[in-house]
Amino acid sequence: MLERLWRQRRRLVLTFILCGLTGFILADGGILASIANTVQLGLDAPIYSKTYMDVAEASGVMVRTPYEIRRSGWGPTVAEAVAHATRDLDGVYISVDIDCLNFAFAAGTSVVNAGGLYVHEVADALYEIGKTANVVGMDIVEVAPPLDPSNCTQQVAAQLVMNLLAGKAHRT
Repeated sequence: MLERLWRQRRRLVLTFILCGLTGFILADGGILASIANTVQLGLDAPIYSKTYMDVAEASGVMVRTPYEIRRSGWGPTVAEAVAHATRDLDGVYISVDIDCLNFAFAAGTSVVNAGGLYVHEVADALYEIGKTANVVGMDIVEVAPPLDPSNCTQQVAAQLVMNLLAGKAHRT
């Protein structure tokens, strides 16, 4: 269904928050209009080596680590990300990997992240993206309820969706 949705639009991009490998797989399969419009915000895991970052950036992917985002500020980073992701495209699809968040807020994931982003940072970024870009879809991946008996991770995931929708509502 996702592929059909993409094929019905002129050109789309998949924008990520800590979900890098999927983008390269989709690009290799010809689903993405261009990997060069992809944005990866919050990459913080050790699997993202210098080689990975170099290949991503050489492919035109905008990559920002939590350190870079916090140093530059979320406002300018989101504005840059939206400009990068939307150039010459009809829409943006967002995939949020819940393990981009600090494990204090998202313990219910297979790969907890001690240096992750804060909920308000991602929630605010999603609101701004929803407000400024034509978002045609979204998913949140790696939410594992059995790993979080407090249900905090699920509640945070729901809040992130609500923030994106609030941004979309503000746009229209």
